Amino acid sequence: MDLVGRGLASLDRAALAKCCRVAEHLDLSRNELHSLDCLAGFDRMQTLICDHNSLCTLTSLPLLKQLDTLSLNFNHLSDLESLEHVARCCPALTHLSLMGNPCCPLLNPAGSEATYAIYREEVAYYLPSLLLLDGSLLEKHVHGRISADAKHRVSSLEECEIGEWPKA
Repeated sequence: MDLVGRGLASLDRAALAKCCRVAEHLDLSRNELHSLDCLAGFDRMQTLICDHNSLCTLTSLPLLKQLDTLSLNFNHLSDLESLEHVARCCPALTHLSLMGNPCCPLLNPAGSEATYAIYREEVAYYLPSLLLLDGSLLEKHVHGRISADAKHRVSSLEECEIGEWPKA
């Protein structure tokens, strides 16, 4: 189902009720969504693309048991701790992309390889079933390796705006 670029700030639950039980793929890119709670009931959802929206947190994400691919590029996500909620709501998640968010140093010119490696460790900590992060394989040795120091350094990125990343 494709709802790209329609300027949607929210979705009408009644209108979605007809398709939520059968839709397996949903693209909500280039809208103005602040919440994903309207996706409750999408029991067959496997792929969700919400790039270029206004999401600041993922705590509104409902239970999506079959979701394996989640793309949230270019939102306003700065809190990696909300991935703990994602892990509970999306137990089948294996592919995640967060590029262009304050929490992801990948596309930031001031970001370094070391900062990105720490970020990947942090994401792997919250989502141990993840195989692909930001378009590249997540090495198995990264899972469970995050140190308290690395967790602190990645969490401190939350306070930064895009373009104001600390040097690693």
